Amino acid sequence: MGNENPDTVKAIIRALLRAQSWYEANKEEAVSLHAKRIGQEDDYVAAYMMDDNSCLNGQLIKIK
Repeated sequence: MGNENPDTVKAIIRALLRAQSWYEANKEEAVSLHAKRIGQEDDYVAAYMMDDNSCLNGQLIKIK
C-alpha cells in the first residue's frame, strides 16, 4: 500500500500522530469519552488507559 499510495500512508500517519498528541494533552477527557463509548465507569477505563504498565490480559470489555 505504501508504494502505491504514499499520500494516503502519510495522511494516516499524520492522523495517528495528531490523535496521540491530543490524547497526551487531554488524557482525562479521552478516558471519559472512551468510558462513555463502551458503557463503563471512568475509573475502570482510567485503570487501563492511565497506567503505562497495565494490559487487559486477554479480557474483553463488552460494549453496552
